Amino acid sequence: MTVAVPPGQVETFLTMAQEWNVEATDLGEFTDSGFLIVKYGTTTVANLEMRFLHEGLPPMHLVARWKPPAVMQPAQFPAKAGDLTQDLLGLLKRLNICSKEYVVRQYDHEVQGGSVVKTAVRRA
Repeated sequence: MTVAVPPGQVETFLTMAQEWNVEATDLGEFTDSGFLIVKYGTTTVANLEMRFLHEGLPPMHLVARWKPPAVMQPAQFPAKAGDLTQDLLGLLKRLNICSKEYVVRQYDHEVQGGSVVKTAVRRA
């Protein structure tokens, strides 16, 4: 995420970011030169005209065609007699098939968990 902060407020912004444990770095400043100048230490690594960045390349005009998929016949598997419970449980243990609920529940969808009102969880 990039945020434009007025020059007099950069230190306040960085302090606030640190208080909330959010990584923030001052990348530079806006000038009226009409150029994007990027430096690595004292070495200039990019010097591009802003007009080129915004208008330099013509927009691409792509043509798309929808091609209906080939009709496939369902796979034929030999019938297996008996209880298939263990076969099903074995399949459900595989990481590419099993429930991903534990990942979804751990994912910090609130960014650093800083919201006051938590999201409602609906159960069927």
